Amino acid sequence: MNVDGESPRTFTVAGDTSYDHQLAALLDALRSGAPLSTPGEDIVANAEAIEATAVAAAIAAPAE
Repeated sequence: MNVDGESPRTFTVAGDTSYDHQLAALLDALRSGAPLSTPGEDIVANAEAIEATAVAAAIAAPAE
């Protein structure tokens, strides 16, 4: 992301990615039969919100 003409910055955090944690939670739930900590409806709603944000950002992005 370029803000006010500044060069984009990248940040790295040590440890697993959020995807790794989500996959581990799913596998644990499947193996144990325990419910997921996030209901399926919330997972779908989050995915839809992320997709809508990506679409909106692509539409609003200036052509280069």
